[in-house]
Amino acid sequence: MMTTREYKNTEDQISLLGFGCMRLPKIDPEKSDIDKEKAQEMIDYAYAHGVNYYDTAYPYHEGKSELFIGEALKKYPR
Repeated sequence: MMTTREYKNTEDQISLLGFGCMRLPKIDPEKSDIDKEKAQEMIDYAYAHGVNYYDTAYPYHEGKSELFIGEALKKYPR
């Protein structure tokens, strides 16, 4: 079971372990394109084990990380 903490005076529980999205698997090591199948497997595994904090930023994978994470997490409830 994942350890969580309450988020700033809310009832929201945030996992202490976050999933960093700066170095998702790539199709080609020389390019920024994300291997979406492998990365989705990683996201699904993390989510199934209680991770609900995903750290991404625009510069990761030349702007592709945020878009990918949005799509990858779309199937899960907010």
